[in-house]
Amino acid sequence: MAVMDNIETAGILLDCGATWHMFTDWAWFISYEKITNAHITVNCNNNVPMIGIESVLFRARVPKGYSDVVLNNVLHVSYLGASLISMETLQQDKNQLQDYGSRVTIIRDSINRNY
Repeated sequence: MAVMDNIETAGILLDCGATWHMFTDWAWFISYEKITNAHITVNCNNNVPMIGIESVLFRARVPKGYSDVVLNNVLHVSYLGASLISMETLQQDKNQLQDYGSRVTIIRDSINRNY
């Protein structure tokens, strides 16, 4: 499984309403556990199947180039229009988010990552 190089054109959104990180394409996953008979409710009470869970790896733009980012406990939900990074989950994982309009800075353990 390859590192996806460009988050800006890959259809990944930072979502303030999502309760889980959810990615649509299994190619993002660096580890993977298949799930059967499980669903998640999205939008107006629509149930869509979850088909896997584990960790994804992508490369994000930071002020001095790019940085690899790993997200854990990511749901594989292929029926979404875009992959979602949950702001709520980032905050629960002890990250701090600072919004600068067109840019969001995620701070974890004194390391800044700008997206």
